[in-house]
Amino acid sequence: MRTWRSWTASTQYQRKRDICLCATNAAGDDATGFDTVCAKTLCAADEYTKSNVCTKCPPGTTNAAGDDSSDLDTSCDATLCAANEYVKSNVCTKCAVGKANPAGDDASGSDTTCAGSSLCALNEHVVAGKCVTCDKVSLNAVITTTSNAAGDDYLSAYTMCDITTTGTVPGAAPGAPGGPGGPPADPPAGVSGASPLEVKLTGMISFLVIGFLALAM
Repeated sequence: MRTWRSWTASTQYQRKRDICLCATNAAGDDATGFDTVCAKTLCAADEYTKSNVCTKCPPGTTNAAGDDSSDLDTSCDATLCAANEYVKSNVCTKCAVGKANPAGDDASGSDTTCAGSSLCALNEHVVAGKCVTCDKVSLNAVITTTSNAAGDDYLSAYTMCDITTTGTVPGAAPGAPGGPGGPPADPPAGVSGASPLEVKLTGMISFLVIGFLALAM
């Protein structure tokens, strides 16, 4: 007795004295009757085909559902971590506060670390996810400098520099406000004279309001 197979594309058919191979079919087909068809076995999400069997993807890899186990072997795709993530036991994990890591670590490989730092240096602040040097400006001939302590995390929210007014007001008498040896002058026009903390808070609130207005437009 001879057995043989016939198929079209990736679908395999059962014929007289034939068996279903690499697919499934309920028992009961009449071998003396018309040709019948074996049902496809489609793999679930995160499964791939190996020797015509749906097999779970290795750790750190993924695959879309739908691989046909009656067809050729398939494979899973490696999961690549985003920026400021590292690989821990084949899982992309967020870096600790103050640590950074470029995007692209392969979760299917060995563990990695966050070797970089996300902390800004002295006199830097955070703008659009980057460390930016504090500005130095001159208002109404009174020199105004900005400064900031080291340690702002560029992975966190927008931060501000402190404003410090220095120098003397041109023409001010000695001992007078703003003059040599005198108390600080009143803030120049356009400067509130608020404390550095108040200036920071005001700037952050303004930034948030502008962001909400942009989203509403």
